Amino acid sequence: MERNRRGRREADGSGADPVPGDNRLRLESRQQARIIRQYFQRERPLRYEAVTVISEGAWGFTLKMKTVVPPGPSASLAGSRTFVIKAAPPEVRHAEDNLETEFGFLQRLRRCMHIVNLIPPEKVRIQSSSVILMEWIPNGLLRDLLGRIADRGQPLPNRMLWRLFLCLCRMLIGMAWPDSTTAQGLEVIPASNTISGQSRIVHGDLNHGNVMIGNIESTEHTLVPILKLIDFGAASEMPETQDANDAIRTNMLYIGRIMLFLVGGIHRSTPSDMKIHVGDQTNEKTIRSFAKDLDEVNPLRLQPLRSENDRRTVADEHRRRMNNLDPNLRDLLVQCLASNKDNRPALPDLVREVENNIRTGTEQYYRQQNFPYAQNESDAALRRISRELFLDASTS
Repeated sequence: MERNRRGRREADGSGADPVPGDNRLRLESRQQARIIRQYFQRERPLRYEAVTVISEGAWGFTLKMKTVVPPGPSASLAGSRTFVIKAAPPEVRHAEDNLETEFGFLQRLRRCMHIVNLIPPEKVRIQSSSVILMEWIPNGLLRDLLGRIADRGQPLPNRMLWRLFLCLCRMLIGMAWPDSTTAQGLEVIPASNTISGQSRIVHGDLNHGNVMIGNIESTEHTLVPILKLIDFGAASEMPETQDANDAIRTNMLYIGRIMLFLVGGIHRSTPSDMKIHVGDQTNEKTIRSFAKDLDEVNPLRLQPLRSENDRRTVADEHRRRMNNLDPNLRDLLVQCLASNKDNRPALPDLVREVENNIRTGTEQYYRQQNFPYAQNESDAALRRISRELFLDASTS
């Protein structure tokens, strides 16, 4: 009799210890989290520990897990490793389909450095639903960075913005050409740059809440941490009858929105006429773009303010931020946020411009051009700001 009761408790999770932080979960998800914890805590060569609940969304929840090598013959295995489990609650309609969609796209994108990676065994079936295993990205969501930028009272350095922009461009390359990566996983545009072999993947939910902050790394991330794209549950692929570049242009609009947030603006609901420099920078062109905040403070930010003095203070602060923005970066963001997709740059051109500005935009350049916050453009300043805003922030 006791054995039967114990079997029922193991099946429904009722006898398992709670997962730390599971008060953030719905009741049904809390039960499923305990079942998952039980499953992974069975005797294995590696011992698994549930560290905490990370978050819960409309389609599922995530757990932070850790492997610990116990003493004994398995000690030759790799040491402890933190990873993430994503689960789809069975009672949530279409949640399992959403998880399967994400798993399928992450399998295709497994070689890409700037997209969250699956880790072995990648997917596990636990009772009536599946979970997927992904790498742990240690420094939280880009969305949470925005408040820290505002509290700091100064704009991000241009040299930092260019590097963050390149990370976002790498995500676009990965989605367009999933197999075109270096041995290290760096996404690169194929030399042929043809439509042949180009995918039509559209992320479907590309925003600063689905971009995570990694660590300082080699290659392009020695001064500013790597960014990684997550949550492909809403991803889809355009039909082959549609121009493959339309998928790139769609995703590009959303990385433009992310960059606009990082420089201190808000994506507007309606486009405005905006001038950009083209060619040798002496010719002007007017396009319709959602990036009007790059030229003036958004009226929505002023509406809640009661006094004219407060409104003037906010407008002046916004102007100081935008006066520090590299005009080349401003023009590219205006184009990425163009309302007409045909006015958005071709991805090879965009990447070439971003890489060129990273190469030529030195601390000395910004000092010579008298940028208001040029003192923040040195390598030492970038490392310090990365540490203060990106790496030392509290995360689960």
